[in-house]
Amino acid sequence: MHAFLRRTARAVALVARDPEVPRPLRAAAGIGLLPIPGPLDEVVLILAGAALWILYRSRLRSAWDQAAEAASPLGSPAPYVAAVSSATVATQSAIKLAARTSCRP
Repeated sequence: MHAFLRRTARAVALVARDPEVPRPLRAAAGIGLLPIPGPLDEVVLILAGAALWILYRSRLRSAWDQAAEAASPLGSPAPYVAAVSSATVATQSAIKLAARTSCRP
C-alpha cells in the first residue's frame, strides 16, 4: 500500500509540472499534495484527479508509467524480486538443514 501511495504522489507531481495541463488544474493538484490539516487538501486532490482523469487521461497514464519506472531500483522490479526470493530460499534451506541435524537422537 505504501508503494502505491508513493507512486500516486510521484504521478501527480509529474502531472502538476506538465506544461500541457492548464495552470489552474496544475495548481489544484499541487495544493492537493500539501500537508494541510483537515479534509481541504484531500477534497481538492480528488477534484483535480477527477478532472485529470476525464480530460487528460493520456497525460495521467504516461505520468503513472514514469512514476513506476522511477520507483523500481533498476528500471524493472524483476532483479529486486529475484534477489529477495533467492535469499528467502537460501534462508529456508538453512533452517531445514539445521532442523534435520539437530533432531537426531
